Amino acid sequence: MFYNVIHPSIVLGGILLKQSGRVGQSALYACGTWADSLNKEDEPSVAVCTSGCGEHLVQTQLAKEIANDLKKNECPTTGLHKSIMDNFINSRYLRNVEQKLCGALALHRSGSEISLLWGHSTETMSVGYMKTDDKKPVDDWSSILPPVHSGLINEDRKFY
Repeated sequence: MFYNVIHPSIVLGGILLKQSGRVGQSALYACGTWADSLNKEDEPSVAVCTSGCGEHLVQTQLAKEIANDLKKNECPTTGLHKSIMDNFINSRYLRNVEQKLCGALALHRSGSEISLLWGHSTETMSVGYMKTDDKKPVDDWSSILPPVHSGLINEDRKFY
């Protein structure tokens, strides 16, 4: 049995605009999803899924990088922001890319504290989640408020 193990999950955006034969980043481990809960007693457990420009997420392996950074950082909110900035916005692999679009949803568990975090460089990002004792899912809409046209926003929710 897998109790107290964190698993990532991701929903595909569809195939309407996808070229034939292409595989999006969501199907690629380290780019679209990543989870690490192997050493629960000594370090935080994390799960991450990403959204955005698949080619850029594949080049940066953003999901894995965020998970690794969240495990090392004492503050998950700060860790997510720093990770997206360092590993995506300022990535050496994307130095010639003008518009860097990404979103990340992360679950961070340390002891009894569980945080749901998200960050994005896109203008908006929708987020949905449901706890085991909820009657229905919660949906949220995050946006970078004008007049900022580029940047990064991240938020978190605590569950105990």
